Amino acid sequence: MGGLAGTALLGSFQIVREKYHAFELTQTLTATDPQVVQRIQQLGGAYARVLGDSALRQASGAGLLGQQVTREANILAYNDVFLGVAMLSAAMVVWLGALWLRFRVKGVNPLAGDLAAVQQMRQKQMS
Repeated sequence: MGGLAGTALLGSFQIVREKYHAFELTQTLTATDPQVVQRIQQLGGAYARVLGDSALRQASGAGLLGQQVTREANILAYNDVFLGVAMLSAAMVVWLGALWLRFRVKGVNPLAGDLAAVQQMRQKQMS
């Protein structure tokens, strides 16, 4: 169950971050920006041999630009997911290290009760 829940949580987080990054990236793209217009024309130029209509070429270029924006948003979202997993892992290492250090300093064996029970079971088997 934990594996399924973790996968669902990471997948949901990735989707939310992808939507956020796609929104942020599309906010910077305007039809009046000469670089955006040039990029759409370049992407539409790939269809110049098969599409004679310039409006259709431009629409195809805009569609390809949208695909590139979606791809970049997904890359940024996966970066966020991997950063979150790395931070969670680092926090767990620090927490477990502090717990181990506390037991070591106090001289406490957290498995003492379990080891004693195993020892008693072995003694019963031997006799």
